[in-house]
Amino acid sequence: MSKPAIVFVGGFWEGSGVFDDVRAVLQKQHGYSTTTVARLSTGSTTPNNPTQEDDIRVIRTALEAIINKGNKVILVVHSSGGFIGTGAVPGLTVTERKAAGLQGGVAKIVALTATLVRQASLTRDQFPPFWDPRDDSFLCKDPEKLLFNGVDRETTKKGLAELQPEPEWFSWDRPPTYGPELFEKVPAVYLVCKEDRATPVEAQKMWANAAKAEIKECDAGHMVMLSHPEVVVDVVRGAAESVS
Repeated sequence: MSKPAIVFVGGFWEGSGVFDDVRAVLQKQHGYSTTTVARLSTGSTTPNNPTQEDDIRVIRTALEAIINKGNKVILVVHSSGGFIGTGAVPGLTVTERKAAGLQGGVAKIVALTATLVRQASLTRDQFPPFWDPRDDSFLCKDPEKLLFNGVDRETTKKGLAELQPEPEWFSWDRPPTYGPELFEKVPAVYLVCKEDRATPVEAQKMWANAAKAEIKECDAGHMVMLSHPEVVVDVVRGAAESVS
């Protein structure tokens, strides 16, 4: 049986190259086809910015291009890419497609310290403390300390230079399009990053449990794919092998 394709979706502010090291190992050493979907909103500011719906649409289009060829997909989501990427999944799971007499589909979701389940839109007083809201965008406060802890100096410097703004929250956000019931149709694996300074471990485990995910843990900060790429490769490979 052919190997599933691996599709990556990053979180807020990240450049699409954050998964390059992980992808290179998966492709060159293990023979997987991989792609990173760049979200339209990252790098844009308000007004006339793309919305969450636009981001979900471009991710869904990328998934459909693979799935409609009969292929299975492992969807790997990081941080806020969790609810954005997973928002593109309803109707595309292996379970749903098999029931419709179709091959392929999203076979498993791998969440890297990700906001995997959102059941309501945020109000301003619910913004995480590390967000820096502006009139036309929102940024991250002290990303070197909060996002890149545990990442080597050269990679941190490159990553900081590639960070981009996100549109003003209320111009971008849309109500959630799915709930925990989605994970009755597609299993998930959640990598808890115990040294994450942006996303508390308690929140990570809450999202993992809401999705009934298999939980794995590592001693990494928020940008685990940069500080511990070998751990991410192992988790992704394990997910892929479980559905092959």
